[in-house]
Amino acid sequence: MFRHKFALVLIFILLSFATSACQVTLLGDANRAPTVGSWRELATLATAAPASPPARLKIPRLDVDASIESVGLADNGSMGAPTYVEDVAWYNRGAIPGEIGKAVLAGHLDAIGGVPAVFYRIGSLQAGDSVIVVHTDGTESHFEVTHKSTYPYTATPFDEVFGFTLQSELNLITCTGSWNRSAQNYTNRLVVFTRKVN
Repeated sequence: MFRHKFALVLIFILLSFATSACQVTLLGDANRAPTVGSWRELATLATAAPASPPARLKIPRLDVDASIESVGLADNGSMGAPTYVEDVAWYNRGAIPGEIGKAVLAGHLDAIGGVPAVFYRIGSLQAGDSVIVVHTDGTESHFEVTHKSTYPYTATPFDEVFGFTLQSELNLITCTGSWNRSAQNYTNRLVVFTRKVN
């Protein structure tokens, strides 16, 4: 809902995508409010009917058809991770995919022993590739990949991934880089950015 988007940029949030192999630290700026073009845009957003929660994620180019698990913050303040490596996690304190705002889905790169997980191949996605979210009411939100970026796991930018926008965007995040044995973590995070097209 609309109030969630403002909460993301008005409150200092420490978010982590915590798994045995993945952790992302994202810092927000409590002193910076969103810049909005007009009050009319705000009124439109505030009265728009919310989308129903997401149920499945489909990425046709990768033959991905995964269940979406709704997660919030874990007891340690980290973003909840999907229970199963074949599923993805939707951060339910942010935007619902298809609504105005930045929705975030996180998925594992691999499982114990290096077995490929749901987001093992998202690094091969290219601009223009299709990403589809199926909602609990059966409707679909269609997105198109715009670009992708890799960040050090301790420096994934809050604004780019979780921040305020007047667009309907969906960001997919997973681990990448080299396995750091001492830290028990991957060195980098990959974010695939998409924008709604329907």
